[in-house]
Amino acid sequence: LEARRRLAPLLPATPLVYSWALSKATGRRVWLKLETQQPTGSFKVRPAMNGALVHLEEARRAGVLASSSGNFAQGVAWAAQELGLDAQIVMMANSSPYKIAETEALGGKVVLCGNTFEERWETTYRLQRETGRVLLHPYDSEETIAGDGTLGLELLEQLPGEFQVVVPV
Repeated sequence: LEARRRLAPLLPATPLVYSWALSKATGRRVWLKLETQQPTGSFKVRPAMNGALVHLEEARRAGVLASSSGNFAQGVAWAAQELGLDAQIVMMANSSPYKIAETEALGGKVVLCGNTFEERWETTYRLQRETGRVLLHPYDSEETIAGDGTLGLELLEQLPGEFQVVVPV
């Protein structure tokens, strides 16, 4: 609820639309949550912005740091741009050139590392020690989980009654 309060002025609720085609194909009523309408085209902007806001004072002094292959990287870069923060994002050298370019276009300073997740995290933690930046974790922090959870709160408001959520991964 606190994350929702923090994010609401910056990230309005995204629409929930009924999908006739998927409903017909599945024999169930199917609704789509249009997170593609977020500024970066992904729900990942929610946890990125929430993390930056929770640590705003420190982030203004030291900047933010993230480890991501794309969507979270763009979310962090956008959040930092909106809040006037310096953002550094560690991405693997084999990350999508499009994702790298989009992250840089949003003002993120991309640091490329090797091609494994281990190398990406080693580089991220080294840079955090060297720079003192605030680490915005893509999945393993209370701020990230709370930011993601704002999506669930919206669903509960937009679709009353019982329902199932299916998330492609």
